[in-house]
Parts: sequence; structure tokens; C-alpha cells
Amino acid sequence: MNSTLRNAFAYYTIFFLHVSFIVAAFLSPLFLSWRWILAGLAGYYSQHRIFGGCMLTKFQFKGKQDSFYGYYLNRLGLSPNQRVLTFLSKYGFPWLIFFAALFRQGY
Repeated sequence: MNSTLRNAFAYYTIFFLHVSFIVAAFLSPLFLSWRWILAGLAGYYSQHRIFGGCMLTKFQFKGKQDSFYGYYLNRLGLSPNQRVLTFLSKYGFPWLIFFAALFRQGY
């Protein structure tokens, strides 16, 4: 396998893994207890603290400053405010998912 094909395979493998994690996270209030989601939040924030961000994003974009959401929204022709997007992806979405689980499970 030549290096270009190998790089493309690695890139798209990480891309689909990343999308799978994001979709699973957003759907998690439907199938996981809020306790598991809280544990996932602890893991999410731990990886940000230890590695300085998402490991998949760092591996996929080879250390560039791109975020997963920002990169693909730009590719779709949208140009989101990076500060707002960073805030939402780091604090807004995770806690929204957690509170959605609490609400769905009657707490």
C-alpha cells in the first residue's frame, strides 16, 4: 500500500471513529444512565487536561489548531465563530447532553 493511500485510510478511519463518538455522545441520553454520562464527561475533561485537547482531533489534523466541528463547518462553506464553537464543544454540548439525560430519566 503506498503512503498516500495509507494516509487517506488513516484519515478516514479516524474521521468515521470521530463521527461515531460524536453521534453516540449526542444519543447517549437515550440509552445510558446519567451516571455513565457523568463518567464520560470526566473522561472527556481528563483527556483535554492531559493531552491539551481531543486525542482524535490531534491525530486527525496532525497538531494543527483546527477543531473537528470548525474544520468540517468551514468545508461546508459555513464560517462559525471559533471562540463560540470552542465554548459550545467544550462546555455547552457535554453539559447539555448530561442535563438531557437527567431530564429524560426523571431527575
